[in-house]
Amino acid sequence: MGEQAKSFSNGLLFSFVLFVLLVVPSLRAQEKRWMDIQDCPAKHPGPWLKIKDSPEQAKLRKELAAAGKIAFASNRDGNWEIYVTNPDGTGQKNLTNHPGWDIYPRWTPEGKIIFFSDRDAKVKMAQITNQLMEGIVQVGPWALFRYPSSYNGSVAEERDVMPQCGIYMMDADGSNVKLLVKEARTASLSPDGKLLTFERRGKTITRNLATSEEFDGVQRYFGLSRWPEFSPDGKRILVASIGDTRGITPGALNLMATIFDLKSDGRPGGPLWNVNFGALTLCPRWRPDGKAILIAQGARDNRLQEIDLSEKPNEQGWLDGKTIGLATPADKHIHAFPAYAPKTKHVAFSLAPLHFAVREQIAPLGYRPWKDGNQIVWQELCVGRAEAGKDNDWIQLTEGGYANRDADWFVAR
Repeated sequence: MGEQAKSFSNGLLFSFVLFVLLVVPSLRAQEKRWMDIQDCPAKHPGPWLKIKDSPEQAKLRKELAAAGKIAFASNRDGNWEIYVTNPDGTGQKNLTNHPGWDIYPRWTPEGKIIFFSDRDAKVKMAQITNQLMEGIVQVGPWALFRYPSSYNGSVAEERDVMPQCGIYMMDADGSNVKLLVKEARTASLSPDGKLLTFERRGKTITRNLATSEEFDGVQRYFGLSRWPEFSPDGKRILVASIGDTRGITPGALNLMATIFDLKSDGRPGGPLWNVNFGALTLCPRWRPDGKAILIAQGARDNRLQEIDLSEKPNEQGWLDGKTIGLATPADKHIHAFPAYAPKTKHVAFSLAPLHFAVREQIAPLGYRPWKDGNQIVWQELCVGRAEAGKDNDWIQLTEGGYANRDADWFVAR
């Protein structure tokens, strides 16, 4: 009887082990939500197909075929390059084709492109950041800096890299590249082409391109400010900021969209206006008529919010705006890096899955599809109609699960 009991006990133990190894994972799989980081591949999963157009999307794609050009940045070639595409997704072309990192494109009024590059830097961005332009220690979504040390170099090298980088200008076909200013990144050219505003060490600086004179683009006492952009009439400047450092300000991730009036020489003058407050008020953009702005706003979910500047402020003094409904459900997407079409009610934007907080632990350039068959994209470039307060049709322009971002739209006058 002792041997039989022992054999029976061993059988139970073996069955229990099989249950743990085979059944429990299956039960857990049924409890999974829309994405589980353990399911993500260790490497890029390979080429992904675009989501098949619905009849409404096919109609939208057709009407966008001749709506100008969209410049954007992509790391599909292994490093950051500036691309151009037709708004329907056709005609995509690498303009820079350079081993350095080229990113943050913006069209000039004459149809040239300004962009950030490390092409002349001795220490390259690839040595201090990853392919998502972030470091191991994240200080915010889509950050371009980190601390305290570099991937492969010293702290001294890391501190030295940004002064060697700068803003460059090229023709629309990628030719005639020339340096405009060093130690600068996200930039915008004034409508008359005379002033260049850009970020340097977390501050907004404006440069007179004729005289090379530089001055504070926003009030000297103002805190961190990024993504500066001149208004369509050149009389104001819009930034993402953390506010007036003389008073109580939000935390570093609680960025605001702030507008400054400008004097005739481009220097800040008059009162500042904190238009809207949100955890990820990234890359605010002017509407082409100058009467509204567009922000990517939200904490976990991230949506495009159009804010009419004539709107009545809420109890906190902010303008709430209206959501431009695009990819749904909104709580499973991040909409970011938007750009209005110059002459039509359309918007370009990057679409990503929700889990930006854990992307250092998973495949950096791709995710698996949802279990219902829909594709999960990682910063895929998209275009949609831009009717605020409504759900809008949208189309996907890029594919492959790479990062495609920083769109800017141009239509010849």
